[in-house]
Amino acid sequence: MNEFSYNFALYGDPSETDPWGWQLFGHHAALNCLVAGTQLVISPVFMGAEPDMIDAGPHRGVKVFKERIALARQLMAALPVDLGARAVVFASMVDPAMPEGRLHPGDERHLGGCFQDNRVIPYEGIRVADLPAGARDLLDAVVDDFIAYLPDGPRAARRREIQEHYEETFISWIGGWEGEEAFYFRLQSPVVILELDHHTGVFLSNDQPAPFHMHTVVRTPNGNDYGRELVKQATP
Repeated sequence: MNEFSYNFALYGDPSETDPWGWQLFGHHAALNCLVAGTQLVISPVFMGAEPDMIDAGPHRGVKVFKERIALARQLMAALPVDLGARAVVFASMVDPAMPEGRLHPGDERHLGGCFQDNRVIPYEGIRVADLPAGARDLLDAVVDDFIAYLPDGPRAARRREIQEHYEETFISWIGGWEGEEAFYFRLQSPVVILELDHHTGVFLSNDQPAPFHMHTVVRTPNGNDYGRELVKQATP
């Protein structure tokens, strides 16, 4: 909303041994960090934008999520036709084939959105193990962009963890990927859920999903959102 519409909270006392954490929360931004000894978890993470560029002021011209969106589209374009078709779970962003409840009034197509901690989400789409080499490289770039907020060491560890589970990782897609079409993308495995969804307007007037309003979500399934499993391990 403006540069001051954010809150920062500290949980516990910063320590090299005991668990502690912090939260940054505001409009289109929510980062939750847990530190336990040498381990760091920043999850869940929500970031979004509407519109996707700044048109006035000292940061005029800044655009956000452009690389991530372009990489995701390139990834789909790099798939063989049959594999791309299998990745698409719904052809339209507001598809009559969607079951009741699939389109959330606030989160729209997100499945790991607000109040969905540790939600059990069925796998959909295609296995990363079936991707051709070029598409795998693009997927690595998408993952890197999603976790770019992490410091160098934790980012390398997180990248390695995600890649080590590619055999049991799935990609799913809603909508198109050519031109400037709006879309929904999800990467899901036992260790991570990455989502990107284009939304209808809140401050802008578009009544259909558009690429200049997007929400992104990073979650750590199987109990480690907010580092809860780390806290259990660190607490006698």
